[in-house]
Amino acid sequence: MKKNSLLWKITIAFLAFAGMFAGATAQRISTKPSGDANLDFKVNEEDVTTAIDSILRGHFAYWCDVNFDEMLNASDVASIVNINLGNTPISTPTYSGTLPTVFINTENKWGVITKEEYIKASMYIVNPDGTMFASPESPTELNIRGRGNSTWRDVVKKPYKLKFLEKTALLGMKKDKHFTLLPHYLDWWGYLQNPVGFRLSEKMGLAYTTHQEPVEVVMNGAYIGIYFLTEQIKVGKNRVNITEQNDYETDSLKVTGGWLLEIENYPDSLSIPIYEHDNRENQNLYFTSHSPELLSSEQYNYIKNFLEKTDSAIYCGDPDSREWEKYIDMESLAKFYIVNEIVDNKEAFSGSCWMSKEMGDSTKLVFGPVWDFGSSFATWKAGCDTCFHSFIYENLPHYANTHWIKEICKYPRFQEMVKKLWKEFYANEYEGIIDYINNFVVKIKDAADHDFIRWPKGCSDVVIARKNQFYLPSIKAKVKWLQQQWGEE
Repeated sequence: MKKNSLLWKITIAFLAFAGMFAGATAQRISTKPSGDANLDFKVNEEDVTTAIDSILRGHFAYWCDVNFDEMLNASDVASIVNINLGNTPISTPTYSGTLPTVFINTENKWGVITKEEYIKASMYIVNPDGTMFASPESPTELNIRGRGNSTWRDVVKKPYKLKFLEKTALLGMKKDKHFTLLPHYLDWWGYLQNPVGFRLSEKMGLAYTTHQEPVEVVMNGAYIGIYFLTEQIKVGKNRVNITEQNDYETDSLKVTGGWLLEIENYPDSLSIPIYEHDNRENQNLYFTSHSPELLSSEQYNYIKNFLEKTDSAIYCGDPDSREWEKYIDMESLAKFYIVNEIVDNKEAFSGSCWMSKEMGDSTKLVFGPVWDFGSSFATWKAGCDTCFHSFIYENLPHYANTHWIKEICKYPRFQEMVKKLWKEFYANEYEGIIDYINNFVVKIKDAADHDFIRWPKGCSDVVIARKNQFYLPSIKAKVKWLQQQWGEE
């Protein structure tokens, strides 16, 4: 192989200063063949140039992390050089084919490195039985970008937002343009936190529960592991079915709804702050309006005033007051609360706490859909008989807040509603949740082995052990304690 002397001098000099670049990090996505940094399906001098250029310019192309060490530095260049010289390449992880496999190819093979802008892409899905949605020859067109807050900023296995050009039905879900790919990376030991929470929501009978399906994802020829293809929460006939309100609406009737709101723990300049009366730290409670997104002064003033009245009614100090029931749909809140109690989600009312309001002055806040269960079972310890001897609004971790629920739980009428719904769930649905957990682990275990090769965190043995040592005993312990509080005992 003819060598470009200048190129190899640059390579040698770069390797000599490896320590200067050891701190640079990036997603680690392998390619076929391993060492093919520029994705031309060859391993040659151009790949060395691509890797060096990516590091020096800060263009952290995912496929340049050849040795999967979650770093983008000189060691990757050394690996490509060794492969180029004919040494044994690093093995490349691939998918199992036991789950639907989602193939995404971005325009020009660009990496998805921002959540601010979409890039063009195409997609097709191959099911385990060989049937397909679209095909390699005729993929469907879409746009893709990053999404999330801490999961985008701090986690190497990134979440993505998908926006199709036309409404599309995926894996049994109803047609829409908006979906997400969620890695549940912090739940690598079982991938059960969100699936169990969503299943509970369905069985509890909340008006709308976000649907999701476990899949394996290949992006630009690189296997990137288990993801969950998930419906994006939005206003729509098949999602949160309320009247869709226009941005910048000024009509006094139309600004009463529909509203799709979220209690937010990542406020920004568009957040709606209200002072929470029982907040000892004298901090605001922040809401994000997801629909409408851009508010006129009439919209802003209406919803801020409505939320402030709700807060004042909640903290009126009279346990027999029913004033708060004018603003909050008690049954939906009770269902939402019970779901989060079962999975011991102490962050349930701090953030990712969604609610909606239909048009009309007399309509109420309807809680749901459920969304983020990343803090579930946080207090569980193996063999601990007292881990779950408290409600989620008690003994809070530093990152959580009760936001309304602790005060509302003092109202006898709300307690009665919770106990009524609990008894119905415990008698009819509880055992089915245990069966769901066991079946889900069987469904994903082979794909979990392949995901472990790609992201060395967990594997099927770990998933099964985690189910037996963590999920099943913890959910049984919490349900047993709740039955003592709300059941016949």
